[in-house]
Amino acid sequence: MLSALQARDMVKTVTEAHPAGITFYPISNEPKDKPTEPEYPFLATALPDTQTDRTSLGIYLTSFDFSCIVVGQTASARTPDQLDGTHSTAHGYAMDIALELGSHYPNDIEVSRIRTTPIIDEGTGYETGVLLRFRMTDTTPLCSSTEFTYG
Repeated sequence: MLSALQARDMVKTVTEAHPAGITFYPISNEPKDKPTEPEYPFLATALPDTQTDRTSLGIYLTSFDFSCIVVGQTASARTPDQLDGTHSTAHGYAMDIALELGSHYPNDIEVSRIRTTPIIDEGTGYETGVLLRFRMTDTTPLCSSTEFTYG
């Protein structure tokens, strides 16, 4: 059974293994946790939303819904082609990470509902990239860890 922190650590492991040298930033409180001078490109994410569902086989599986940002930086005097290129590169990184999660942990999780949304010139640093959303499902059935005693 995975915890939300363990699931986020899996994202961190895959992000930091990417050949482009992507920096991972955990963000629980964006104003406090987001670095003032981030290293680009980076992926930042908070702990995921969690839900547990009963399958048609009667077992319970826990899913983690992630919302991450994957960004690069463009100069303030950038051209539209440079902006598009930075967005396209970040989109590629986001897809690499989401797909590699399922490949790297094939016996532990399934990754689904992968979706990206463009981020264009956010913040004062001209951050451009994508908002990456996906669901990570723990394939280990959930069981009660406590024996209840009823009187």
